[in-house]
Amino acid sequence: MTRLRVIPALIAVAALTALSACAPVSDIDPSASATPTVPISTNLDAITVTGERLKTPTVEFAAPFAVDKTMTKVLVEGDGQAIDPNGIAVAFYYGVNGRTGERFDDNFTSETEGVDPTPAPFPLKQVVPGFRLGLGDQKIGSRVLIAMPGSEGYDEMGGNTSAGIALGDTLVFVVDITDGSLLGPEGKTITPPADLPKVAETDGKVTITIPDTAPPKELVTQVLIEGAGAKLTPESVLISHYVFYSWNTKSELKRVYEEVDMGVLNTAIQGLATGLEGKTVGSRVLLIIPPDQAFPDGSNDPPVEPGDTMVFVVDLLMAL
Repeated sequence: MTRLRVIPALIAVAALTALSACAPVSDIDPSASATPTVPISTNLDAITVTGERLKTPTVEFAAPFAVDKTMTKVLVEGDGQAIDPNGIAVAFYYGVNGRTGERFDDNFTSETEGVDPTPAPFPLKQVVPGFRLGLGDQKIGSRVLIAMPGSEGYDEMGGNTSAGIALGDTLVFVVDITDGSLLGPEGKTITPPADLPKVAETDGKVTITIPDTAPPKELVTQVLIEGAGAKLTPESVLISHYVFYSWNTKSELKRVYEEVDMGVLNTAIQGLATGLEGKTVGSRVLLIIPPDQAFPDGSNDPPVEPGDTMVFVVDLLMAL
């Protein structure tokens, strides 16, 4: 498989109990429900947040508090790029149950004595809708107040009694955004040799034109845009966009641009793992991968014939 697989431990960190659409449901009591007479707030003015950014906030409001749609309020506006709603946000968070006014989770404090707290990466396609709506398009460096109704929070999974979350509970979060995946490659453009496949981008769509010649027998790696970010190591969790083609048929086999791919570099096919090691975040890389480093026996998904050479273009958007 070509997909750079996500390690379970990362998902456990990123998709937290109150946020993940994939959280376990064995401890949920379907009969639990919030008080049905909670008045609906039309803004977040009743919530007071104090404390410095990147420090544990104090969140105060008169409980019960409820909204009927996700609302956000920028408390501190950062000067970084906007967060891709389909990408990765890295953040500290502090979560309070609107019904009770009680904190139910946060990562501003470390669970391990002597270890500094660290922000968590959130794949925004894998968290509950309210968290995605609240963080998407916010700027890196911001502190954001988010309130989401149960319908855009944890209702789909019946609530979560272990976290004190009942059906219908509004969830209130203070989120400090520290980083995020790039929206696309950025850096110095490099002109490739003329005999390589031609890479073009039109209206955001990357295409590859493969020449009518025999493919190279060895792995070819060509940087097309050289980013200035961190260098990839075999252990890097790479967040990327990519497209790849068959050399034999000149046709596209797979494209991942509407969302991000995320996985550990050394679990990718050999040609990708070898060719991308040492490359820098922000780069766009063309790779021509011979059969023995891609799909030596062919593949049903994606449909690859035995002995076919793969041509990849990979945009390196972030490394964790």
